[in-house]
Amino acid sequence: MSTKESSSSKDTGYTTLPLKWTPGKDLLRSNIPSDAYHVSQSEWSNETRSDVVYAANHNKNEEFPPVIIEIQYMVNQEFIYRLINYASNAFDRYKVSPVILVIVTNSFCSAEFQNQFTINENNTCLLEASCKLWAKKCVFLTPELVSTHFNDEDLNPMAALGFFVTKHNVNEMPEKNRTDPTMVLKT
Repeated sequence: MSTKESSSSKDTGYTTLPLKWTPGKDLLRSNIPSDAYHVSQSEWSNETRSDVVYAANHNKNEEFPPVIIEIQYMVNQEFIYRLINYASNAFDRYKVSPVILVIVTNSFCSAEFQNQFTINENNTCLLEASCKLWAKKCVFLTPELVSTHFNDEDLNPMAALGFFVTKHNVNEMPEKNRTDPTMVLKT
């Protein structure tokens, strides 16, 4: 990572990434302007902490809501209440309902609990929670759904991300997907 900071990063306290790792230069964010988000404070006023929070560079922008990313081993009711709390905190801070991505590294507490979620219509490797009253969207990337995409001709970028985060080893991925651009970090 570069230690050189631009004048705008000195003013805001954000570190500047090397151009090749700049947001907006990857397949996952190709439709979001590179200057739309920054990593934000993840500790909330009630002293709880999200794993990662992205906030829009232009405050109170409905087009670019805050994004909360959580990495969770087991999803259960207690965790869902914690997500609702994070969403409420995000709304208090940004005055916009957040989008939430949960990367599930193991599973849901039960099949019955998992059945309360639906497959996302835009991306079939994501489950979606009913969240209309507390978040703009709340989706779950699960190892189970990720594995169903490995026979696809083109690897779904979210499936590649999910595999990498849950398995941590590209060698466990089917060989035809190992060179997928989402899985290869170019230095």
